[in-house]
Amino acid sequence: MSLIALAVFGLLRLSMGVPFEDSHKSHNPQDLYRNTRIVGDMKAPESMGLQVATLYNPQDLYQGPRIIGSMENSYNSHDAQGQMDIPESYNPQEFYQGSRIVGGEDATEDDVQHMVGLVVGAYLKVFTCGGSLISHKTVLTAAHCIDEVVWFGQLKNTLQGQIGSVYISKGYTAIKFSGFENHPDWDPVGIKNDIGVLKMAEPLNDSRARMIKLDFKWIGDGETVTVAGWGLLEYPGTIPDRLQRLHVHTMSPEECEEGVNEANLQNRPSPPVNSSVELCTMHKEGAGQGMCHGDSGSAVMIPELGGNDKELSIVGIVSWGFPCALGHPDMHTRLSPYETWLRSLLVMDGVDIEE
Repeated sequence: MSLIALAVFGLLRLSMGVPFEDSHKSHNPQDLYRNTRIVGDMKAPESMGLQVATLYNPQDLYQGPRIIGSMENSYNSHDAQGQMDIPESYNPQEFYQGSRIVGGEDATEDDVQHMVGLVVGAYLKVFTCGGSLISHKTVLTAAHCIDEVVWFGQLKNTLQGQIGSVYISKGYTAIKFSGFENHPDWDPVGIKNDIGVLKMAEPLNDSRARMIKLDFKWIGDGETVTVAGWGLLEYPGTIPDRLQRLHVHTMSPEECEEGVNEANLQNRPSPPVNSSVELCTMHKEGAGQGMCHGDSGSAVMIPELGGNDKELSIVGIVSWGFPCALGHPDMHTRLSPYETWLRSLLVMDGVDIEE
């Protein structure tokens, strides 16, 4: 075969995505499907000599941005800056249907004082996650939520936080961010150490906003906790325009592991739960109530000592779960293991957390 023919053959192989024979020798099988949307039993091609079974895609466990509106009824999909795969046309009204988030209830103004909605996009606004105001210049959220809005190591310039309103579409104060910090041990495959902060470009000045107190005590099972968020009302489904609230109870590590194993047996693969850094919850009624896509990053809250539902502190961050409200546990990042890390970050920003 001539040199020219060999060169053409090689180019054709590359253009068709056909790997060269030695390309798999230093390959991580978990990388095969990390960017797909398929969950279930998957096997690598036999030609690669790999047997990969029951892989899961972390993106299918509480991730993915949601369209909340746009300046026009149609747009050029190339203007979305690669944020998500969306059709060439849509009706924005479709994204405001319903009034309940998987068994929750409408939140009140008292619930929203710390609550930050993370939105990205200029012409097409995309809701990604929730967050919590923990200082006059810091928003606490999940690390995977920050990953959603980072482009080549920098925050997307169209990212903004929205605070001061129970509605994601109106009445809010917009926040711009100058930087971020994810936990150094953040593992996007195992979804562990799922915690990070967004740093505001300017200190917040809004009388409607109130910082939520950080509570680093260990939370055991049987506690009633509250989560508020703009996550999907059902899966698949729509996000609410109004913030929703849900009361759930915490589970023991044994209960949580049993619930996750049951989900895995039902062909819903997931990473294992680590109770030292994760807190599991479930609604007392089981299926029909729980977290969903878009609730990620929101605060898991308990009443402050001697307080009531209007005096809540944050003990965790919504992280991942099985879409959605299927009677399986929801997993949250505990705050308690990250006290030293969070304090050091806030001190560097000139903020002191109350003891």
